[in-house]
Formats: sequence, structure tokens, C-alpha cells
Amino acid sequence: MSLALVGCPGSNTPPPPPPGDAGLVIDGEVIDFTDTDGDGLCDRTELMWGTDPLLVDTDGDGLTDRVERDFGFAPLEPGSPERGDLIFMTETESGSVQLGIERIVRGEGETYTGGFEALPVDDLLDVDAGGLLEANLASGAIPRENVFEVRAEEAQIVGVFGRTQLVYETRFAFGRNVPRLCARAYPWRYAIKRDDGVLVYLRRFLLVVLPQGRRIDTAEWCVPEGGCI
Repeated sequence: MSLALVGCPGSNTPPPPPPGDAGLVIDGEVIDFTDTDGDGLCDRTELMWGTDPLLVDTDGDGLTDRVERDFGFAPLEPGSPERGDLIFMTETESGSVQLGIERIVRGEGETYTGGFEALPVDDLLDVDAGGLLEANLASGAIPRENVFEVRAEEAQIVGVFGRTQLVYETRFAFGRNVPRLCARAYPWRYAIKRDDGVLVYLRRFLLVVLPQGRRIDTAEWCVPEGGCI
């Protein structure tokens, strides 16, 4: 079960060969699908990217080389992604997590709206971050007297004057989703826009779902479908 179910190169490519096979012939070229560390990146791809084909997680940050490659992070840099970009949730029915998002603005009576967006991910069960989202709320402003109204359910803070800290909140819940007993990640981003369309905040996050009792550095990650890439 997969974080990114990416097919092998080529059109109508058959599944990868069993261990010990010399590979597949595609357009006259023999393609080797050896994946020594089992992280979903073929050894040839790892050598091309400079990651270690013998290590699932070359930079030791807890995310596999395949996950970092799929979501645009740097698999050779332990600080990519930043720890503040990772949100963790356990795959139990009661598993949940919430994240506060804050932004300081200087208002002149405008309305600011917080928007959640699930980013694309190929998943065996068609789950993305939006399918795990429980709520996106406007939770307040500091100082409160600087705003006319906080519309929690609409994620709007109305009539903002002066230097004000806007506070929003996203909540995720695992609920009745299917446990897979392996770690996986779902990308999403949050944007705060002024009512004239000006973007005042944009940040990308990864929601990491972990098996019960596991941490990011001890969990086994879901193996991508369709062989290595």
C-alpha cells in the first residue's frame, strides 16, 4: 500500500520482473528494476539522485528516499522538510491531531480567510489529506478588539484593523479509515487570503499517518505499488 503509486516508465509497462530476472526490455532497452533497500526507488534511480541504494532513508530524517522524492523534498538534507512541516497522527479510530496556524497582518478593515487544500497523491484507497480533515476553523485574533467578528466555521476573520495576529486551526481525524500497519504521508497546504485576493500566507505540510505505537524513526513505510521507479 502506497504513498505514491507511480507506475514504471514507458507506455503499458508490465509489472517488474521477479528477483533474479535481468529486467524488462522496453523500446529495445533493458530496464533493471532492482530495489535493494526496498524503498520504492530503483537502484539506478538512487545512483542518479545520489541517494544510497542500501538505505531506505539516506539522510536519516525518518522519511524514506522515495517519499522525499515524490513530494519534492531533498533526500540528502536532514532539514528537508523542516520538522514544523510534519504533522503526525496515529491510525486508530480515535487518532487525531490539530495544528494552529498564525499570521500577523496590518489591517485596514479587510476580511481574511483561511483555506485548506489537499495536494495530489496517488493512493491505493484514494485517500488524501482532505479525506482525513475534520475541520478548518478561524479560532481567534490577538488582540481580539482589533477585529469585528470571527466566523469560525467559515474560517474568516472580519474587519481587521491595525497590527493583528490571525489564528486559524486545522483538525484531522483518522476515524473509520482502514489501518494499513505502515507509515504513509499526505501533502497539503494552507493559504490565508485578504478579501481583495492578496495572498498573505502560504505553507505546505505533510500529514504523516503512523501505525499505533510507532514513531517516524521506527515505523515501516508502506511499499509503493507497481514496483520501483
